[in-house]
Order: sequence, then C-alpha cells, then structure tokens
Amino acid sequence: MLGPVGASADGQLVPITRAQRRAVLAFLLLNANRTVTVTELIDALWEAGPPATARTQVFAAVSAVRRALRTAGAEPVTSVHGGYRLDAGPGELDLLAFDEAVTGAREHAGRGDLDAAVHLLRDGLALWTGPALGGVSGAWVEPARVALDDRRLTALEQVFAWELDRGGHDAVLAELTVAAAAAPLRERLAGCLMLALYRSGRQAEALAVYRRTHRLLVDEIGVEPGPELTALHQGVLGNDESLRAPGTVRPAAPQRRFLPRDIPDFTGRDAELDRLDELTADADLLVLGAVGVGGIGKTALAVHWAHRAAHRFPDGQLYLNLRGYEERAPLRPAEALSTLLGALGVAPQRVPSDVDSASALLRDTLAGQRVLLLLDNARSAEQVRPLLPGSSPALVLVTSRDALGGLIARDGARRLEVDLLPYADALDLITRILGADRVAAEPEAAADLVAVCGRLPLALRIAAAHLTVRPGDGIAGYVARTRLDSLAIDGDPASNLWAVFDQSYRSLTAAEQRALRLLGTAPGADLAVPAAAALTGHDAGAAEAILRALADASLLVEHRAGRFTMHDLTREYAAGRADAAERAAALQRLAAWLVGTVESAVAVLHPGYVQAPGSGAPHGFDDPGAAREWFAAELGNIIAVIEAGTALGCPDAVWRLAFACRFHFNGRLDGPTALSLGRAAVEAADRTGDVRAQAAAALVMARAYTTDAHDDRCRAHARRCLELAGDSGWHDIEADAHNTLSVHHMFAGDLRLAADHARLAFDHSMACGVVPPQFLGKVGLIMLLMGRLAEAADCFEQTLAHQPPGFGRAVTLLNLAETRRLQGRDGEAGGHLDEAVGHLTAEGNTHLVALVRADQAVLVHRQGRHQEAWRMLEDSRTALAGRIDMLNGWQLTQRHAELLIASGRAAEAVERLRPAIEQVSAMVGLQQPATQLLVVLAGAYLGDDPRQAAEVAAEAVESARKGQFLLLEGQALTILAQALRRLGRDAEAREAAEEALGVHEQTGHQPGRDGTAALLGELDGQTGRPRTARTP
Repeated sequence: MLGPVGASADGQLVPITRAQRRAVLAFLLLNANRTVTVTELIDALWEAGPPATARTQVFAAVSAVRRALRTAGAEPVTSVHGGYRLDAGPGELDLLAFDEAVTGAREHAGRGDLDAAVHLLRDGLALWTGPALGGVSGAWVEPARVALDDRRLTALEQVFAWELDRGGHDAVLAELTVAAAAAPLRERLAGCLMLALYRSGRQAEALAVYRRTHRLLVDEIGVEPGPELTALHQGVLGNDESLRAPGTVRPAAPQRRFLPRDIPDFTGRDAELDRLDELTADADLLVLGAVGVGGIGKTALAVHWAHRAAHRFPDGQLYLNLRGYEERAPLRPAEALSTLLGALGVAPQRVPSDVDSASALLRDTLAGQRVLLLLDNARSAEQVRPLLPGSSPALVLVTSRDALGGLIARDGARRLEVDLLPYADALDLITRILGADRVAAEPEAAADLVAVCGRLPLALRIAAAHLTVRPGDGIAGYVARTRLDSLAIDGDPASNLWAVFDQSYRSLTAAEQRALRLLGTAPGADLAVPAAAALTGHDAGAAEAILRALADASLLVEHRAGRFTMHDLTREYAAGRADAAERAAALQRLAAWLVGTVESAVAVLHPGYVQAPGSGAPHGFDDPGAAREWFAAELGNIIAVIEAGTALGCPDAVWRLAFACRFHFNGRLDGPTALSLGRAAVEAADRTGDVRAQAAAALVMARAYTTDAHDDRCRAHARRCLELAGDSGWHDIEADAHNTLSVHHMFAGDLRLAADHARLAFDHSMACGVVPPQFLGKVGLIMLLMGRLAEAADCFEQTLAHQPPGFGRAVTLLNLAETRRLQGRDGEAGGHLDEAVGHLTAEGNTHLVALVRADQAVLVHRQGRHQEAWRMLEDSRTALAGRIDMLNGWQLTQRHAELLIASGRAAEAVERLRPAIEQVSAMVGLQQPATQLLVVLAGAYLGDDPRQAAEVAAEAVESARKGQFLLLEGQALTILAQALRRLGRDAEAREAAEEALGVHEQTGHQPGRDGTAALLGELDGQTGRPRTARTP
C-alpha cells in the first residue's frame, strides 16, 4: 500500500491488473483486520449513483481477487456476515509494518536510545516506494492517500528531530532541505531545517526559511505560524545560545564595522531582500551586483541588507563609495585599494604604488576571512575588478547604474535588478515620513504624489521632505506644482533628481545622449528597435546597439525581448534636454515609419479594403500572423501617436493612422477611446485642409459611433464622408461609408435601410473592382436579423469560401453559428464558435473571445454540462469586467439570463433583465437588442407569472413587428401562446400559436417550430380541432 497497490507471494507478483479489482484489494488492505460491508465497497467504487448491478460487480471483483491470491498460495480474504475481512500481520502488510516501526522507535527514544530509534524508524520509512495507494482511483482514495502521507511526514519529522538531538545537523541538512521543499507548509519540517542551518553557521538562510514559510502559510491557508516555529524564529534572530549544538561556540564579534548608518524608515523591498538572502546562500558566490537607475534605492537596499547580514561576516564589513556617478571624478582603483587596505589595518607605507601589486596585497589580506565588502556607486566592471578578493568566504556587494556585464561574464557575478517600489510600499514610505494623519486627510492627493514621483524612492523622499518642512501645505497643492526640476533639496546635490540624471547623462557617448533625448520625446509606452531606428535616423543595427547601451546604463529597461521602456521621470529629463528642431525632425521620421508600417500590416490583414490616398505597397510582413503580432505589440503606441500627433506637429500621420486602423480597432477599444481617436482624426484632418483627409476622418467618427451604439451622429458623419468623397472624387471610400450605415441601421432596427446600404456598399465595391468578402457577410447578417435563416446561412457559407483567417472570418463564423443554433443545429453551431475563438485568440481580441465564451456556455448547458457552462459564463464576465458597454453588455446579460432560466432560477433572470432593458431602451438605435431582451424576459416570467409573461410577450411581438424582426416575432408569439394556455385562454392561445408556427416555418427556426407544434398538439388533444398554421 505504501506505493503502487499490489500483492506478492514468495517474491512473485500476484496479477491483479483490472482497475476495479485493484480498488477492491486496496480498500480491503486499508481496512485490514476488520469487516468491510458490501455497502461500504459499493460506496467506495461508485461515488455517484451506483448501477443496478453494483452488488453483482462487487461480488465478482472480490471473487477474482480471492482467486488470484489463492492461486498464489494465500487466502487472507474471508467472507463474513454482510461483507468481507482481510486478515494480515505486520510481516504481511507494509502499512502494519510501518506502524510497528513507528511504535518501536518511540519506545527506544523513551528509553534514551536515539541511535536505535533513528535506525528503526528509517527502516519503517524505507517501506514507502512512492505515493500511497498508487494506481488506484476513486473518491475515497485521495483522502486516504493524504492521511497516509501525513503519517509518513510525521515519522520523517521525528527522524530529523532525533538526528538533530544527536548533533547530526550536518549529516541531515541536504536530506532535510529536500524534504522541506517537498512539503513547504509543514511547520515542524521548516523548524528542523531552520535549526540545522543555524547550527551550520547559516543564520541568514535559516531566517529566510522562516520568511518563506510564514508567507506561504498566510497566502495559501490564511494562518500565522504556530508558537513553536515563532519561538524558534525569535531564537535564531537573537542568536539564542540554547539553540546551538553541544560543543559549539559563538562566533567572534566583527572587528571592522564600516557600514554607513541604516535608514531608520527603510520601507518595503521584501522581495529584493529575500533574493539577496537566496543568492548569498551560495557558498561559492564572490560578487553580487545590485543595479538600477539613479534614485531607485540601490544603496539604501544594499546598506540595509548588509546590516541584517553582518553577523554572517564576523571578520568585518567594509564600505567604499566608488563615486562612479557624482560631481567628483570616479575613484581610481589605486585610491580605492589604498583606502581598503588602510581599513584592514595595512600601514600606508606597506601599500604598493602600482595597482596590480596593491590588488594582490588585498587578496592576500582577505584570504580565508569572512568579510563583506560593499562597493557603492560603481562606474564599471573595470573599476571594481582590482578590488575583488581572491575567493570566498568573502562577499563583494556592488551597486551601480551600469549593468556590470563584465563582472557577470568574467568574474561569475550575479545580478539583482532593483526596480521601482510597488505602489503599496511607495505609499507606505510617504506615510511613514509625513505621518498617517496627514496622508489620511488627503488620500487621493497622496496617491497622486506617488504617481508624480513615479514610485522612485529618491523622488518620494525629496517630495516628502519638502512637505515635512512645510506642514501647512496641502499635498494636493504640492502635487499640482511639482516638476522634475523641483524635486531637489537645496544645498544637497545627492538629493537633486535632475543632478542624479545629469550624472548618468554625462557618462554617455554623444550618440547615446542624442538617442536618449529623442526617446524622451516619443509618444507611447515603449519602443522596438525599428521604431528607435526611425526616430534616431540610424540603421537597425546601430539603433539596437545604442538601446542596449542605454539599458546597460539603467536609463532604459528591456521589459520584453527587443522592446525598451523608460521611467516617467527619466523620460521627462530626456525630453527636457531635447531642442525643438531635433524633436520635430525625429517625430516626423517616427510618424512616417509608423504610418507606412501600419498601412502595410492592414493591407495584409484586410485585403481589399480601402486605404488612404498615397499609401505605399505593402512591405515587411510575410503573412497575417506576423502583422497581427506586430499590431498587438504596437497598438498602445499607435493610439498614443493618434492622440498626441497633432500637438506634436504630425497631423497627417494622425488621420492616416486612425483611418488605417478603423477595422483593427473593432472589439479592441472601448467606446470612449474609439470616440476620442475619431475626434483626434477629425481635428488633424481639419488642420491639413485636405478634403480626402476630412472624408477619412468622418468615416472614422462614424465607425466610432457605430461601435458605441450612439444616436444618429453615426449617420451624420457617414453622410459627411459621402459628401466629401464625392467632392474630392474619392469613390473607393463610399463603399465603406455605406457599409458603416448598414451596420448602424441594423442596430437602429431599420432592416430595410440596412439592406439598402449593404447593397450600395456591394455595388460601389463592384464598381471599384474589389469586393471584400465581409460585404456579402453583411447581407447575410441582415437576412439573419430579418429571420430568413436559409438565405443568411447561404451568404455566410459563400463568404467563408473566400475569406482568409482573421477577425473578419471570426465574425462570419459567429453569425453562421447563431444561424445554425436557431435552425436547431447545435453541433454545427458549437464547431463554428470554436473556430471563431481560435481566430480571435490569434488576433489577441480577448474582448470578443469573452463574449463568445458566453455563447458557448449556453450550448454547453444544453448538453447537460451545467457546472462547466457556469464556469464559462463567469470567466466571460470576469474578462469583461470594466469593459462592458451597451453594445455588448446586453448580449452577456441575455446569455446569463438564459442560463438562469434553464437552471430554474427565473426570478434572478428577471432581476438582471429589467434594468438592462431599461438601459437599452433609453439608447437611440438599439431596438433589436431591446426586443431580444423582451423575448427572454417573457420566457423568464412564463413559469411563475404567466399573466406578466403574456403582457411582456405581447410587447415583444409589437416591437418585433415594428422593427421587422420576424425571427423575434415568432419567438415572442410562441411564448405568448404558452402564457395564454397557462391562463386558460385556449382560444387565444391557439390563435397565437398558429400565427407563431407560420412565422417559424417561414424563418426556418426549428426549435421554435418544434415547441409551437407541441403546444398546438396539446390544444388539439383537448379540443379535437386539427392543427393549422397561419402565415403572417
């Protein structure tokens, strides 16, 4: 049992291979030497309802097990009244042998014989050959396996405790480390490991084990460590002599303590401190570098950790500021060596004048000593290398703005990247300096202060210092007037943020300085190498070399492969150093590159759609996948250029980008963002005075209003586009404008106008020689809304035959899936939804994927997979949280309500539908969604309130007829007939049902036809009248 379940006789394995028989054997073994009833065996084998043949199957399985054992010469299983009993002794069952070993070991320990106790208990633990009850499944197995493993771990903890009592901490340390890692929530194992590490002179690692265990206990099960582990932690922290093994002595106190004063209000950095503990636990590590931008808090972190770890370096803790980035010249290696050797007690006259000899003397002086050498503010690896000891146990901790790549490559150094303070820690730092009351009085302003300072510790401290000496000033007022050059303390160059950046800037080459200035002016969050090449005017290779040099100087961060970003304050500094002429020229280059690349990507992703006049031939993308990946990476930067481009002097780029991206923005932007970009395009186009630019911008605005489902402003902008296109002779764009109007009229509920504009879009495209497949799909969508399902399906199928992978194909598949669902062909609908999700996922369109998941949830629920359906719906709701607008919110509400009704929770569905209908009805142009929700609401009332169901269904019928929504009219008529039937108004019910059946037969809505026919069958059976269908 203590491993894979099985049986053997005379060393030969007894063949019991079938899963059910092995499960029966395991259950009998677990309950050895007691009677197991047949009912217990049935419950163990079938966690859900057992089959009718359950008892027969149990009898057969037990018989097979007994037969196999009997063939091998053993008969431990006997039949008793009501069940079976398996008899076994410690020599026959490994679990019993293990229990006997545990009992015997405790008896030896009680007599003081720890050697015998350890030996016997290790023999018992050796019986385990893997996870208990291996190869067996069932609801009872996992709880039993967990309980057995708990017994194993308890025994293992006892072995380690006795080993430590014997003074064997060194012998068990490796084994104990592995065991504690495998069971990180076992406090006793953690305590044993802490004690072993402490007794091995590794106090910091022992404390790190406690911090890790504490964090896991709090995060995973919400409890603090118990009193024993807490007391042990305090003992290790205080070097409690009682914890040491017999015969050990306390290390001598450090003789050379030259660390700077630790900051009393040091805040946060728990992850970095843990990482420093982890890295320095390596006994062979000699050099560790903490790197990051100026003002990030590298020195404060290094000094704080050095104080915490000082006890690990009893022979001294030395500190030296190498002045790598200061007003003064960097400290030369000869000066640094002289200073360090003097601190170590070497007389000045003994210090050699040449660097190599002095470096050798330093290595000789530090040989074999456990010394911490903190080298602060290093300029380069070359400045540090002569100061390194020859080997551990010494440790060198270096702080630098340089990446220290040379030390990593040649000297085996490890690097710790020091990043911005997390928001909570940054706010905590402000609070500790200003006081909790002052921050609590202006919580929003305090949050703004953290944002203005960019979570940079030096900036936060400077700002807090300003506010501390001006107690009457409000935080909000200070934030409003704070700029980079104001973040300085008078008379203290080290507390001047502009000066800190100046020190880094002066260390750069002229080309690197120029690039930094230009990067500071670029809109957007980050830049890839091609964008940087365009901005700087360099080729890609030179641009990448400069970007990496700036990253090595901690002025940029390569946050993703090939993409670089900079801190907000670094950006402000860099932009402040750029002059107007070089900024304007750089932005023009960047904008031209971005426009050309966007138009090329769009040409690959949306072939056949209209591009702006003067667009070049596509280049740079071999396939749609590459174009999609590029768009996903650059989307934020494209939006930034559209929003800021006109103010930056690039209006032509603004409208061209907005126009080119009008399709790619579908489903990726919320309504307000789409409108903001449309207004930016209109402003930019007006600035240019180009009529075709104004036509393009008008179309962008029209599409933005369509997406956000607003009022007739969509029509106004689309008509303006048509007028301007006619004036300028740009006829290609007219198809797009009619296509946009078609979409808008569909949501406005005027399907006749929608069809007219869809046909005009098709005709204009034909006249221009290119017909995008989506235009035929648009006709199909109108047919779907009008209830002409067969024609809609045919349009969608034809569209898919010519449509490449991507967003457009996904939309067509979604429409076809809805058509097939309404035709009662759920299997096909599910397949189309799955394929659509694949295309949308490849496009990175998480917004639409979440909506499709809600559609899939309804189909899954119909298949009886109820829990899975609810999980899918909740995942959809979570993904769309904060991103719901009226255009898609009603769809999610509809699917949620449908699941609630199907689950017998109609009252909850009503509570969700009522406010949604009010919201949708209040919006101009959303008649179809409002009607759709009314139909679902009528169905929700049907079970408990047929009178209300009839009223709502009648309202839905009227709305559907007004909007020409034949499909919804049929659904509403069916519910009306059902409600009237329940109210006993059979004649009216028959009339509504006959009319509904006629509508369903006309649309091809199979589920509606089947349900209505069944209702008429009930009515026919009662009245004896024949069934007829009335055509509306």
